[in-house]
Amino acid sequence: MNLFNTIRSEYGQNVVKQVRGVENTQKKLSRYRNHLVFALRYRDESITPSSLKLRCPIRTENARSIIAKAEKSPVNERIRTVSQKVDNLKSRVASGISRLDSLRPEVKTQVIALAEKAREREYKHV
Repeated sequence: MNLFNTIRSEYGQNVVKQVRGVENTQKKLSRYRNHLVFALRYRDESITPSSLKLRCPIRTENARSIIAKAEKSPVNERIRTVSQKVDNLKSRVASGISRLDSLRPEVKTQVIALAEKAREREYKHV
């Protein structure tokens, strides 16, 4: 019998929704970790993505220097917001798993393994 059918028959549809919520939050956490790694890499390599580049109509060396310094701020802000989102998602995963304490230990272990497998499928090794 399918894990979700077992949970649905023993614990009800609300617990299945909670399990799916944990699974989806794990996927989202994995995606945001990828975003964070990407943002840290382009900051460390002093590369500004085209979506964060600033344009200046003044074509002097001093203007280019000012723009180069100013382009670092949006990059750092993106890193800060993505880091904050990763921390929030980690706490949501932990609280979601703690809400599943009503499950039998072996079923809870299967649910955690399922969520980890979903995270691994979503995670791209960068």
